[in-house]
Amino acid sequence: MGNAQRRPLLKVLVAVGSKYGATREIAQAISDVLRDFGCDAECQDAKDVESVDPYDAFVIGSALYGGFWRRDASELVHDNIKALRSKPVWLFSSGPVGLPPRPAETVGEGEALVDVVNARAHEAFSGCLNSERLNFGEQAIVRGLKASVGDYREWGQVKNWAREIGHQLTKVEDLSEEPAT
Repeated sequence: MGNAQRRPLLKVLVAVGSKYGATREIAQAISDVLRDFGCDAECQDAKDVESVDPYDAFVIGSALYGGFWRRDASELVHDNIKALRSKPVWLFSSGPVGLPPRPAETVGEGEALVDVVNARAHEAFSGCLNSERLNFGEQAIVRGLKASVGDYREWGQVKNWAREIGHQLTKVEDLSEEPAT
């Protein structure tokens, strides 16, 4: 009677910098999909992450403001560069809203962080803008950008991207392998 060796459950941290909760909902959807792939996916606010050591892989994202990530998500990456570079990492940003998306540029800090941690990918998702939750200054910026109020998140895109990550994680033989370039 052969004992089939069972693959250990991959522990994945999905960390997010979100001010009003819309980007957190994207992170939660990613976590849910990764659980469907048999991962032990844990969704946390970036500011609440005490250590990255217990995790085998990471999905880190942030709301994008003027091309920049929220400070908590950016600091999580910069404070843990060595550990993140040794494991699989995916990054995502959420921010442009409207049709066409405003601001139009979706590159920014998230894309720049790919090289910092040797991330396997960066994905930019459309965001959600609820003007009732914005302070006066934020409302002025939204008017200046002529950004459209509404929920522009494309859940199919979010879940498909998370499935791609799930497929990659379930095929990874050695989690410390460098990504192919």
